[in-house]
Amino acid sequence: MPACSPVRMQEGKHMATAKLHSNGRDKRNVGGLSQVKTDMQKSAAFKSLTASALRALLYGIFLNYYAASRSTGRPVFKFTNKTAKETLGMNQQTFTRAKQELADKGFIEWVKRGGLKGCNGVASEFALSSDWKNWIPPTRNRGQVTLA
Repeated sequence: MPACSPVRMQEGKHMATAKLHSNGRDKRNVGGLSQVKTDMQKSAAFKSLTASALRALLYGIFLNYYAASRSTGRPVFKFTNKTAKETLGMNQQTFTRAKQELADKGFIEWVKRGGLKGCNGVASEFALSSDWKNWIPPTRNRGQVTLA
């Protein structure tokens, strides 16, 4: 069987090619993977992340992988408080701080702000950003420190 054939062999049986998401990714439940590139890991912004922000970033990268592209051409994903609580074990306040830290350091950006409208909530939409490459840590004035 040719390597580029749309039909695959599995244990001697023919199996049709798996169905795809609208973004072209496989719909099979094959588990998740969040890849963090080396240049991101070595950045000052990444090294300064709190533990909760790092967990949120890794899950955001995973969500981004399965996100469908919008008219901007970039994947956009929803990241709700309910998802953070169920998946990451974070309460609302910790998750809100983690999202804000990721936005401040240039890892994510809000595409659409969500909130409560009437009795139905609208989830915020996010996109990954590369602004972390330009993030500079704030300088601390260690000059004149007075001790009590």
